Amino acid sequence: MNLKLPHNGGGSSKSIALIPAYKPSLELINITNSLLKNNIITIVVNDGSGKSFDDIFLQLDKKVIVLNNAVNLGKGAALKHGINYILNNYKNAESIITLDCDGQHKIQDVLNLKDKFASNKNIDLAIGVRTFDSKVPFRSNIGNKTTKAIFKIMFGRKILDTQSGLRIFSLDFAKLILSIPYNGYEFEMQMLILACNKNKTILQVPITTIYINNNASSHFNPIFDSLSIYFVLFRHTGNSIITAAIDYIVFVIAFYLGYSLLSCMIAGRIVAGSFNFFVGKILVFKTKANLKFEIISYIVLTIILMLLSMQSISILSHYSGISEVVIKPFCELAIFAISFLVQRFFIFTTKNDIMGGGQEVR
Repeated sequence: MNLKLPHNGGGSSKSIALIPAYKPSLELINITNSLLKNNIITIVVNDGSGKSFDDIFLQLDKKVIVLNNAVNLGKGAALKHGINYILNNYKNAESIITLDCDGQHKIQDVLNLKDKFASNKNIDLAIGVRTFDSKVPFRSNIGNKTTKAIFKIMFGRKILDTQSGLRIFSLDFAKLILSIPYNGYEFEMQMLILACNKNKTILQVPITTIYINNNASSHFNPIFDSLSIYFVLFRHTGNSIITAAIDYIVFVIAFYLGYSLLSCMIAGRIVAGSFNFFVGKILVFKTKANLKFEIISYIVLTIILMLLSMQSISILSHYSGISEVVIKPFCELAIFAISFLVQRFFIFTTKNDIMGGGQEVR
């Protein structure tokens, strides 16, 4: 049974605040009061906090809409619950603001982010970016730095704070992210990945960095909850292993049939390369860019790397006396990293629409 029955807003508020709350402190009351004082419709999703926290939710202002999950389903599920409710009841709204329930986001930063978003009509998603310095708890600092670096490698985008819960996005983008299947903290990471893959424009706005009690109340695990972005690398590695196996099998067959090293390399690359290209485009990098450009670029890359590999095999085999069949796998390992980086940043790339404080970041 709902603590507060949600009413049908049908309102015309430009921005709706959405707060997922799991076992919140009394700080939630202060947050919602501040939002209401600034005429922001506020929705809180009680993500199965348990009866011992009912009193906190009951103390919220009557204007606050409280939605309830019967059990704890995760931050992503709570956000999707609230987003779905907003899309159904506030169809005239222009944006949704998400923020955490622990008091880490100052109301002035929320208002500033809202104003920045409103003044940039071409923005799909805006993120409140914290400053990570020596005062930041170690697990939050190391988690963000690691994730930021890998995100840059994977998606070619420089997101300064991948873990920030203060975000604002359009209703069109909200409809898009409802399809994300993840229900935990990885939902927010997948939101960024989806924005990159769909060429959405991202605005990054500096906010005050606040950590209460060394961030002890956070349920976020900076290692395990960041693993979702690593799956792109895992997919590429899997694709490369299968591609290498196909290439090697074709190479060995052609080699023992008496063909020249060049002919063996070409045969392997044609068969394996065709497989690698389409798997890379559809499953690994998931791009929808110009197919003609991608095919031509991939062929050029394949030829260059093939010649580089062939030359390396020839030289190493000549001076070591080891068969080309044995040398080839070791040379291909060195090609792996080059191939991934070129595919990521030059072939299966996405438009770099990321802005910081209203200025584009390159």
